[in-house]
Amino acid sequence: MQPEKISDQSLFPLLILTPKGLGAVCAREIQRISELHPKAGIDELDIMSTGVQCQATMAGIMLLNLMLRTASRVLVRLIEGLSVAGETATRQAAMDASIHLDWMSCSQSFAVESSVTETDGLSQQYLALLIKDGICDAFRATSGGKRPNVDRANPDIRIFAKVERGRLWLSVDTSGRPLHQRGYRTPVHEAPGNHDAPMKEQLAAGILAHAGWQDFCWHVHECQRRGVASSYVWNRVEIASAARGTRDRESTKPRRIPVSIEALGVLAVPMCGSGTIAIEGALMLKNRYVRKNWQDFGFSQLLPFVQKEQIQTQFADLTRSMENSELSLAAIQKTLAAMHTQSEAQTASPLKSSFLLASDNQPTACELTQRSARLAGVDDIVNVTEEDFNETDGPGAGALVVLNPPYEKRMHSGMGSDYRWIGDTLKHRYTGAVTWIVSANGPAMKTVGLRPTRNITVYNGALESKLCQYILYRAGDA
Repeated sequence: MQPEKISDQSLFPLLILTPKGLGAVCAREIQRISELHPKAGIDELDIMSTGVQCQATMAGIMLLNLMLRTASRVLVRLIEGLSVAGETATRQAAMDASIHLDWMSCSQSFAVESSVTETDGLSQQYLALLIKDGICDAFRATSGGKRPNVDRANPDIRIFAKVERGRLWLSVDTSGRPLHQRGYRTPVHEAPGNHDAPMKEQLAAGILAHAGWQDFCWHVHECQRRGVASSYVWNRVEIASAARGTRDRESTKPRRIPVSIEALGVLAVPMCGSGTIAIEGALMLKNRYVRKNWQDFGFSQLLPFVQKEQIQTQFADLTRSMENSELSLAAIQKTLAAMHTQSEAQTASPLKSSFLLASDNQPTACELTQRSARLAGVDDIVNVTEEDFNETDGPGAGALVVLNPPYEKRMHSGMGSDYRWIGDTLKHRYTGAVTWIVSANGPAMKTVGLRPTRNITVYNGALESKLCQYILYRAGDA
């Protein structure tokens, strides 16, 4: 399909990459985007362990890159599971993929990223070399012997190749730099003080989606958009089961959780570290997206997008619409106040000036969170305080609390391997809250002293972590 033959309604097979364990919540995001933009052609969803397969038009591709919070990349599938017996067949498949006709010009640079399974007898580097040679051979055959340059550091076009059990998958990237790089976070080597490697933004967003915060924010957005209000109670969020029969270890029956409507709309993040969870939560509540420039994305270099002026106009319209849909502090206050009046109490609670409560006992962590909040444009709804988790009262009944305990080297002596102090603080200071703890320290999680009502496995890179929910009932709630 050459660029001039691609119409605005042409559908492309896509692979949306996510961290392992976030495929289901990413699929719910994709469904939400499809509902808001039905003409984008986003359909045929299939959840995988590390992503979601679907299809979309060029407008849909742009929307997915602009709006997905839990994804890493959006790839267009060029070859799907082609049987390749040997090196010659792999190289020939890359030639036949028509990348030289459909997606890039000879004047552009490219790079190939690859992955293989141990049983295929190829190294990642050698597979990348075979694909690179196949693409260059195709260009030489059609461009008078000319070929594009390879630039591994900063290519115009990224090609992703995977060989598994003798079958080849080949994709072209539409995202450019990974989608989790929102641009608001200070690099670790430039950050004040000493910090652990911070949690990636898409994992933080995925944790908040599992916890129900994203659904609450969508509810607020709908109330504001339609000019109607309805009360909201934290419910057991229905997460679609992963493809091929895999499920998380929890009941599929929705469970209503009693809350106090007065604390509605508060997300507390004690021990916030660099503030990623708090800032991602604030971006969700404000309906704010920070990457909105045409050149921020890989599709700005792909021929079907570059050669169609109407596509760039459509992109400008999409980003303008997103900016108009962003909620100010006043709009959030007004919408939540209206929602409060729909509660059983039929009384509006006082308007809050902060909906995201981030705290840490390290001044440098607080400084870093405040700086990132300013860069992300959410400092008007994020309140950052320097305080110790053990010595302060919780945010009130009905709040959502998310904890990511620091590694042991940042804790007081011995506290990193034993979370009893966390459980004690929650029992005495956080009653009535819905609390989630995420940690890769499995033995320490067993010492919290509270029985989790949900237990979900997520991955921070290759590191397996547990995300556990604890409902801290007040007297009379249960």
